[in-house]
Amino acid sequence: MSCNINSNIALDCIDGAGSVVKALVLNGPADSFTETVDGVVDGITVGGVAVTSADWFEWSLPRQTSSYSENATISVENATLFFDKNLALFFNKMDAAKRNEFLLAAQNQQMIVAFTDANGTSWVFGLQKGAYTSAANAVTGSDFASRNGYEITLSSQETEPAYVLDPALVP
Repeated sequence: MSCNINSNIALDCIDGAGSVVKALVLNGPADSFTETVDGVVDGITVGGVAVTSADWFEWSLPRQTSSYSENATISVENATLFFDKNLALFFNKMDAAKRNEFLLAAQNQQMIVAFTDANGTSWVFGLQKGAYTSAANAVTGSDFASRNGYEITLSSQETEPAYVLDPALVP
């Protein structure tokens, strides 16, 4: 693999938006995945079966609450590079169904996680090393206007940044 810079990056228009609008979770691990030359994942195989848009579990999110961050850890001295990925999700109303689902997510170390950002682009991670729950909190708040619900962080450390997910694979 060549490490030479090979393209220009133009200044974008001011038309983007932050936030995550939905999260998708799939039991892993991924056997394999394929990507286009542009780095878009257009195929995922789990348990020898090709994943379709119907295979994902969709977690609906209150608007403008959830976020994604991806930080590169680079060591020139050790010649290593990895990306620490964190999807922070917020859910309103504590209830038994959510509690049970988040318990299963906390026990699973091999999830494949996708999310759609407010710009309409879907991203996927956990394909290489699997994603896991790194934080989970149930909160009631202190007054009537406070959140009653859950705060869940799904994480992964992998050698590649998150991939764009082909819209055909997104429910």
